[in-house]
Amino acid sequence: MSIYLHLEVIILAEEYLKSGEAAELLHVTEITLRRWGNSGKLIPHHVDPKNGYKYYTRKQIHEFNQTRYNEKNVDEQII
Repeated sequence: MSIYLHLEVIILAEEYLKSGEAAELLHVTEITLRRWGNSGKLIPHHVDPKNGYKYYTRKQIHEFNQTRYNEKNVDEQII
C-alpha cells in the first residue's frame, strides 16, 4: 500500500505526532524533516518550549503528503 493511500485511511484527528513518527509516515528521515522545517517547507505545528521537541498533526502530515503527491504527478506529466 502506498503512503498516499495509507494516509487516506488514517483518521485525521488533531493528535500530535513526534518528529520520528511524522518522518516514518512520510518515509523520510528525521534529518529531512528538520531540513524541511528550517526551509519552511513543513513547519512543526508545535514546538515544546521546555525541550525543543517538535510535534506535527496527522492532518498536517496528510495535507503535506497530498501536496507532494500532486506535485509529483504534475512533474511526471511535464516529462
